[in-house]
Amino acid sequence: MDPTKHDDFSVDLNNPELWAHPRAFLDVWDTLHPWFEMRGYILYPRDPNYCYTPRPGEGEPYNLPEETLEYPFAQTLRGDEYYRSFSAKVGLWVAVDSKHRDVVIKTVPSDYDELAIARKLSTEPMKSDPHNCIVPVLEVLQFNAEFSFIIMPRWSAIPYTNGDVFDCLETSFCFTLHMLQALAFLHENGIVHRDISFRNVLVNCNGYTEHIPPVSLRPDDKWQPRFVLCDFDISVIFPPDIPPSERVLPASETSWGELSFHPQDVSDGDATYDPFAFDVACMGAMLCIAIGPTTKAVPLLAPFLDRMITPHISSRYTASEALDAFTEIMRTLSQEFLRQTPAPPFVNIRGAWQNHDRWDGLPDDFVKEHLGPEGPVRPRRKKVSYSPDGSMSSVWVEWDVPIPLPY
Repeated sequence: MDPTKHDDFSVDLNNPELWAHPRAFLDVWDTLHPWFEMRGYILYPRDPNYCYTPRPGEGEPYNLPEETLEYPFAQTLRGDEYYRSFSAKVGLWVAVDSKHRDVVIKTVPSDYDELAIARKLSTEPMKSDPHNCIVPVLEVLQFNAEFSFIIMPRWSAIPYTNGDVFDCLETSFCFTLHMLQALAFLHENGIVHRDISFRNVLVNCNGYTEHIPPVSLRPDDKWQPRFVLCDFDISVIFPPDIPPSERVLPASETSWGELSFHPQDVSDGDATYDPFAFDVACMGAMLCIAIGPTTKAVPLLAPFLDRMITPHISSRYTASEALDAFTEIMRTLSQEFLRQTPAPPFVNIRGAWQNHDRWDGLPDDFVKEHLGPEGPVRPRRKKVSYSPDGSMSSVWVEWDVPIPLPY
């Protein structure tokens, strides 16, 4: 059998029923086992409950790697019974390579920008750029004219349902720095992510998920955390010859992605929006969760976060400006300070970026120096109501209107 051919496997990835539910995709992956094995990857097996935990045994391909794993592969922070388990996801599977290293395989249509982005960011000198805090791509396998598979090392998601993911200030500031580097890197290469949220952040370790008690992400002599953005399903890459003024997208597409972090950039009825500025505000909303509770200890974070999420788009940081500003803040912090435990996390992380007053308790002279006559940033919020017939209506209200958030 010719390993360069795929015609030996009759898999129709264009069947829309396959994309309707994770279980509908299971038979596809079963069929693809030999196709991937000829290319050096052994897919995880599955049990009747659609959960996948290969139990390593002597001589089996699912044994743990014998050598210490180095970048881009993740360090194992838990026992094998945890870090190899997996639940079915549409178009996504896990496997091990010939050296028993865990990888993730993602099915991507050939006409998606995600595939072009993966090819672009996995080339030199992109891979060696220190600001490339994007999930690494090991290789791209073309299945047919319509679909390809992106092979990535298996890193863990961080538990976006909790606020206690950061067990020291160094970790939360490392997270912030890496996210800003990732965004600046993408924007410099004409790429907008459009779905920035905790659920699309990975860290270079295995065995750390929202479903089990967290392990420490505190840096030490053996391991340094590296946080990366992932999931480019709805991302867009603009050709380099398009001027910035024309890099816009339809306003209707602002409803795509993680809505709870979205700014109201088109609330006045705009037909298009600037996705680069939109990305910055979404990133700012996420960082309000990550480092917002720290503003009393580091007051400069208050005006920094305000500039990221301000509804005045012309005054909003660009991604590179935000990175430069945060780098300057980092220079004022000592290692002793960064080893401290963070302030208590927010209880409701989804609405906290709008609810939290970053300026509360800061010195009066600092507030007067950094807050102009407009006052702190208070994004408008969306009040949703339902009529008896089930129809929904919404209205934008200002910060000082006391309404419950619809999260």
